[in-house]
Amino acid sequence: MRLGGGESEVAGRALNLLQEASTVLVDALTYRAVTAEIQAELAGARVDRVTAPARDSVLITAGRGGKHGLLISASPTSARISLVTEAPGALSEPTPFVMLLRKHLDGGRILGIEQLGLDRVFRIRLEGWADRSEEDAKSLVVEIMGRGSNAFLVGASGRVIDVLRRQVRRDMGPGATYEPPQPQDRPEPWTIARYEQFEATLLRVASMRQARGLDARVDQVLSAAVAGVGPALAAEVCASADVPAGAGVSEFDGADLQRLWEAFSAFAADARRGRFLHEAAFDGSKPVACSSWGISRMAAARGLSVRRFDSACSMLEACFGAAEAIETLTVRRSALRRNVSTRLERVRRRIEAQLADADRASDDLRLKRFGDLLTANLHSLGGGPLRQSRVTVLDYYDPDMPGVVIEVDPLLSAVENAQRFYRQYSRAARAQEAIAENVARARDEESYLESVLEMVDSADDLDDIDAIRNELEILGYLRPEPNGTNRARGRRGGRPAAAESTSLGPTRFATKDGYDVLVGRNNLQNDELTFRIARGHDLWFHVKGSPGSHVVLRKSARETVPDEAMMAAAMLAAYYSRERHSSNVAVDCTEVRNVRKPKGAAPGRVIYDSHRTLYVTPSKEGLMSYLG
Repeated sequence: MRLGGGESEVAGRALNLLQEASTVLVDALTYRAVTAEIQAELAGARVDRVTAPARDSVLITAGRGGKHGLLISASPTSARISLVTEAPGALSEPTPFVMLLRKHLDGGRILGIEQLGLDRVFRIRLEGWADRSEEDAKSLVVEIMGRGSNAFLVGASGRVIDVLRRQVRRDMGPGATYEPPQPQDRPEPWTIARYEQFEATLLRVASMRQARGLDARVDQVLSAAVAGVGPALAAEVCASADVPAGAGVSEFDGADLQRLWEAFSAFAADARRGRFLHEAAFDGSKPVACSSWGISRMAAARGLSVRRFDSACSMLEACFGAAEAIETLTVRRSALRRNVSTRLERVRRRIEAQLADADRASDDLRLKRFGDLLTANLHSLGGGPLRQSRVTVLDYYDPDMPGVVIEVDPLLSAVENAQRFYRQYSRAARAQEAIAENVARARDEESYLESVLEMVDSADDLDDIDAIRNELEILGYLRPEPNGTNRARGRRGGRPAAAESTSLGPTRFATKDGYDVLVGRNNLQNDELTFRIARGHDLWFHVKGSPGSHVVLRKSARETVPDEAMMAAAMLAAYYSRERHSSNVAVDCTEVRNVRKPKGAAPGRVIYDSHRTLYVTPSKEGLMSYLG
């Protein structure tokens, strides 16, 4: 049975799992390359200093001048061991584990590093300044195991001196004898020397998975059967062999397994000889997978971009740096969104209360009619106190002149009751006017906060979040963060096309035919862009009737702009609005000279006329087709 044509399917299924992961998955074979790089750079290097970038991380700076940094992170979401070229910032107060490492290691040496088998466990041999010989050397054992990641300082006797993270899955505290994790019963790739051995291994693992009710797809079986092979690498081997992911191993005929064996044996030979190809696949700015044996076929089938690196460590830092920047952006966006949503809810409750006051005041407006009726019936009511709580008067304003019952103050005369009704009416009228003004201001504030929420949701990087928060601080909605925390910068990412961005101005895009398009990233920038940066003959775009960015297309006077450039600007306006995920979005376009700001309007609020309307369906792919 010929089962070819499965490259896209294999890659797609494997990468779906990877894209859903909350961290970057790194297989043990890639860590083999990382270990070799650390050994080459740091073996014999003198320890310069030890710092704590985070509560669950250690940075050992070594080498003459402290030019090499060894980062050990036991973070549940970004655990790794790697060389770093740019040292991360350190905590103001070092952790107890780092203080202990300083005590033992400052002025000492890194003797070497080894990977225990093809597992994510590493032993770094360290010679302290007071050790008399290498026999006294201690070890820093690092386990990269997702949420169970940890690091142990182990003495020459094998006993744990201290542990980076207490109370994780493997409970080995100070004083316990260190025991490495149970090795997995899987052959290393280069030990599978014959086709028959390869076939038997796959069939055995497939049968075991089926017996346990697990999926026995070929890529999953390959990853489970061979040590060091992760999901990305297994998918790459399958894609190289052109075999489908949907079929089980038992369904393959000899030709299919032979192709898979040939692809696997070629990979195993490269792995044995250390022929590295460091590649990472990205979905926009999000790292999906990385491998030191290449993943370009899998990535191409999925439509992902591939970046190639000179070293495994630089690849890991690029991937984890991008992932951490995205995580930071997500956390900061969520916190800012909660703040804005809370204030928006308060404004909406205030509007509801004011509308209820308006309803009550409107009931009092009919009191003027009561005063008029009492005045018209003075001849029948007399001039003294009415001496009753209800009086019946004729309604001379109605052709039928019906009798109307009015509740009055019995101690007052008809004239005094009429004056009382007039005074109550006047207060109600003034209240109605004040309430209407308050509701109008609150509606304006509601609209403004809705636009801020939209900009928070469409923020592409930390600069955007900082700019929005800065606007809210300026307008008094938020207190400034201590020590300028919100000014911290992270790696950029997530824009649908190449864009120039600074923290001070709008984002600049370029269309394929060379037109500059500017996009405001917050409401203060929207006002700045529309009323100070843009010229009167430039074109202005905004989604009809919905919060979003102001977009300006720069052009010369009397120039006719091509339709493609117009569509690019309209697409950007739709993309950076609340209608980002809608279809057939109406975008208004007019010259900047036709845009005006009402007196006292909130930032970003404008009115305009003489416009035309374009209809677009925003998407990253659509933007890429219009932007240069």
